[in-house]
Amino acid sequence: MADDAHSWSKPVLDASSCGGERSGAAVILHDGFEDPAALARTIVQRCLDCGAALSLPLHSVLDERNAARNRGAQRPAIVAAFGLVERRLGELVGVTTALDTSAYVLEVRCDDCGAIHLAVFGYGEVQPARYLASFHGMLSCAHGTPRPVTLALGDVTLRPLLPSDAPALLEYLQDPAVTERTSYPEITPGFVDAMIARARARWADGELSRWALARSDDDRLVGTCGFGEWSRVHGWAELAFDLAPAQWGRGVMTRAVAAVLQVAFERARVQRVHAYVRVDNARSRQVLLRAGFAHEGCLRSFRVCRGQRFDFDLFALLHAQWAARGAAAPRA
Repeated sequence: MADDAHSWSKPVLDASSCGGERSGAAVILHDGFEDPAALARTIVQRCLDCGAALSLPLHSVLDERNAARNRGAQRPAIVAAFGLVERRLGELVGVTTALDTSAYVLEVRCDDCGAIHLAVFGYGEVQPARYLASFHGMLSCAHGTPRPVTLALGDVTLRPLLPSDAPALLEYLQDPAVTERTSYPEITPGFVDAMIARARARWADGELSRWALARSDDDRLVGTCGFGEWSRVHGWAELAFDLAPAQWGRGVMTRAVAAVLQVAFERARVQRVHAYVRVDNARSRQVLLRAGFAHEGCLRSFRVCRGQRFDFDLFALLHAQWAARGAAAPRA
């Protein structure tokens, strides 16, 4: 096993998926009294990071009560509800519409990958007693909080670690064959509980962390895989994994590592993933080499393993190298 002792992008308007119901790129969502049924309309846009569908119902922007209150008003009005949060109004200076309406920015979070977008809507009076609501495009704003998405890998599944996984995790970690070539301390129920709690707390705090690796048929834990440490600022993550001996030699961890690498590189914008492996841990070395990691050197007397110091090899994989390999892993 790999050892484990312990606003990103500039907004860019993309209206390429918008229809052209009128002149310009805007999608007309509601055209005043002439189309009252349009309040029930929903448009679907694609997340600019992972491509997942983002549903934007007009009633999340403008409801009938608010529309009635603002009929004939000379001021713009927009209401955010149903999970769309009105934020940073006026932030995008210079964003205008072909219809000369006011630009409004709503923050939209992708439920799949957590990426944050700014949806640009327009609302304005174009003649007395008539208002127009329109959609003008999505802006890639920032990545959101990493989430432990569930990844199906055939006979096994990567999912969030649960407190109920403790007995199975304790059972295989107490096998000396699993931990003898790592820097794990003595494996106790308290250590296992703390390990699970730490992984769950890190996900909750918006950090990359470990997944549970469970059998797909009965959901029994057979391993963990993920990231022991993560630096959002520097864009690196430390890979760590462990696996019950009954699963060895079946390619299970190779599939799991490929899947979590895809999450790190594509969704969390990690630029480097590295792992520390004790020099005599041949199995973990092979998993990393199959995933494309390069050996960067030996760290002499790097970690203490149950009272004795050992050398550890450092392996790393850069995003550019991973992308050049054409890496493919199951998507959530």
